[in-house]
Amino acid sequence: MQYPLELRYKTTEKNPQVSVVDATGNLIFIVSHTPSENGSVARVYADEERSVLRYIISPDWILDFSAQYHFTDQDGHSLGAVRRDGERSLWHTRFKIMNGGPPDLHIREENSFTKFMDAIVGEIPLVGAIIPRLVYLVGAEDGSTLVRIEKQSKLFESRFKIEKQSEIDSSAETRILLSLLILILTEQVTL
Repeated sequence: MQYPLELRYKTTEKNPQVSVVDATGNLIFIVSHTPSENGSVARVYADEERSVLRYIISPDWILDFSAQYHFTDQDGHSLGAVRRDGERSLWHTRFKIMNGGPPDLHIREENSFTKFMDAIVGEIPLVGAIIPRLVYLVGAEDGSTLVRIEKQSKLFESRFKIEKQSEIDSSAETRILLSLLILILTEQVTL
C-alpha cells in the first residue's frame, strides 16, 4: 500500500459509495453498505465488481451512539473493533480502537471548531472551500500520532487524504483503515 491513501464517498447516492485507493490509483477496497435502522452489516471488497470479500463490519447496536463495530475477515476471524467514545456531537468526535482487549488506539478530530464549521457550511460549494479543512488524527495510547486524515471537498463527492505519520504493523493498519471507514460512515454519511 502506497501512501497517501484517498478515501472517497459519493454523497448523491441513496446507498453511499465508499472506496479507498492508494497513491498510484490502485483500489485497496470498496464498501458495500445499505444504511438501515437495524444496523445492517457493511461488507468490504477488494474489487469494484464486489466478488472478493475481504472484511465484514458488524455493529452490536446496543445503543446507536455507543455501538461497537466488530471487524472480521472473510473467514470469520476477529480483527478487532471500534467504538465511539461518548455520544455523537457537533463539538467533538472520539473513537476507541480495540484489538480484542482494552483500547490501544484512538481517533479524534484535530480541531473541534473546524468540525462544527464543516457540519454547518462544509458542503456548500465555494463556501466549504474557504473554511479550514476537517482533520482527524489516529493515535496510540502513548500519545504519538500514527495516521492523519484530512477532508478534501469536491462537488458531489467528498474525499479524505490519509497520510501515515509513523510506522504501523499490518494488523494495526487494517484496524485503523476499517475504523476510519466507520468514522466516515457515521460522521459524514450517517450509518
